[in-house]
Amino acid sequence: MTFLRNVWADMVEKRLWPVALVLALGIVAVPTVLTKKSAQHDQQQVLATAAVAHGEATQADNTLALDTAVSATARRDHLGRQRNPFVQLFAPKAKSTKTAVVTTTGGAATGTGTGGAPTGTGTGGSTGGTTTPPKKVVTKKTYTVSLNFGQAGSMHTLHDVARLTPLPSAQNPFFVFLGVKDDGKTAVFLVSSDAKATGDGTCKPSASDCETIELKAGDTEFFDLTTDDGVQQYEMDVLSVKSKTVVSAAAAMASHNRASQIGTGMLREARKAGDLPVQLGWYRWDASAGVLHPITANAFSG
Repeated sequence: MTFLRNVWADMVEKRLWPVALVLALGIVAVPTVLTKKSAQHDQQQVLATAAVAHGEATQADNTLALDTAVSATARRDHLGRQRNPFVQLFAPKAKSTKTAVVTTTGGAATGTGTGGAPTGTGTGGSTGGTTTPPKKVVTKKTYTVSLNFGQAGSMHTLHDVARLTPLPSAQNPFFVFLGVKDDGKTAVFLVSSDAKATGDGTCKPSASDCETIELKAGDTEFFDLTTDDGVQQYEMDVLSVKSKTVVSAAAAMASHNRASQIGTGMLREARKAGDLPVQLGWYRWDASAGVLHPITANAFSG
């Protein structure tokens, strides 16, 4: 302290006290400034260190988040992106977009496919390992006959004439419609022995002994009948002999069995009298087919 006082007194004496004052202030200020700068530097260093640490932590967090996202994405990709259990996970790509057409007859599958493999249903073959036999369709034919019949000036049109219908009436059964012959084109009529036929028809067993007559569509036949009132002439025009195919066996049977009740009664009486072969005029009725089959005289012997 004595040394400082001596220096101060000497500088005052030499009028150097302002310099001494500056030096004194510097002695006091410099340590303070240095201390503040050191503290600021330390604070900046601490802040810098903290920032670096924070940045590293943030980067680490970002890296972790990215790694987590990548892992999750990879996991979703591996599992099929939230895999739908109803969707095939690894579906192969189609090699071709061309449409293949496969057509076979009699046992193989028929159909079209996209991408190379035909798809479709089988006809008469197997589909998916199961054999399906073709459904059998039973068809039957039925026949109808339409006529113009009567005397001159009183002709009548008869459509779909029932088998065993007597003509011109039940009281005067000079003709009876027996049915359609097995050729499907010929109508057969039983003819009274009192009638003489002239025209397009074919008499059986002969032209002079016309027990039955065969007529086709478009044929016209004239019959001269000898009665108590004299000779009367009747005309018969066959308008049509038509066939129809049905798939119902019941409908076919109903058509085949359709017959005139009066004519059926007459036929029954002929059976009782033993005159059935003569009355039928050498034909056999086939109810299953609905047609007449010609027979010979030898079939009645014995």
